Amino acid sequence: MVNRVLVLGSPGSGKSTLARPLARQLYVPYVSMDDHYWGRNWQRPDGSEWESWLSRKARLPKWLIDGNHARTLSLRAEHAEIALIVEAHPVLCAWRIIWRSVQIRRGRYEFAPALVAEGLRAREHNSSSRELRSLVRLALSFRRQTLPHVLETLEAYGVPILVVRNWESEDTIIARIEDLLKEAKRP
Repeated sequence: MVNRVLVLGSPGSGKSTLARPLARQLYVPYVSMDDHYWGRNWQRPDGSEWESWLSRKARLPKWLIDGNHARTLSLRAEHAEIALIVEAHPVLCAWRIIWRSVQIRRGRYEFAPALVAEGLRAREHNSSSRELRSLVRLALSFRRQTLPHVLETLEAYGVPILVVRNWESEDTIIARIEDLLKEAKRP
């Protein structure tokens, strides 16, 4: 089957919703980039430390990595066997981001990245409206600005690409992955 899967898409597209159960079904470890990228109080990591951590993860024999971070895509694409791009309408993605933000503000911290949630539970900070605006803008412009770079990078590394909808069942997606890999004749 497949051992290294990238799950990419706009913020709010449903990447994590799809990726968690899909990783279980594929018997590969699930890696949420957001859980490792965002620190307490929405702090961004040091660039070199982040890239080093991500590079080590990407060299592992099995994983499903969920997250965009287009700037570091080549670190993951170099080792990926397939990339799933989760497709959703930009307005729906923006709505989901806002909805998730409202849930976090209401104390539903399971919707926040892991370290952000820890900080919120400890009452260290409030969620960042600056990050909310940034994510909504990214969701609304993803197809036009980010997706072309993502596709170009994946193609440069020869990574087969499968566009999926987050409402598709894991079984359907796995069957589509198998078909695509057979066509591409990749191990």
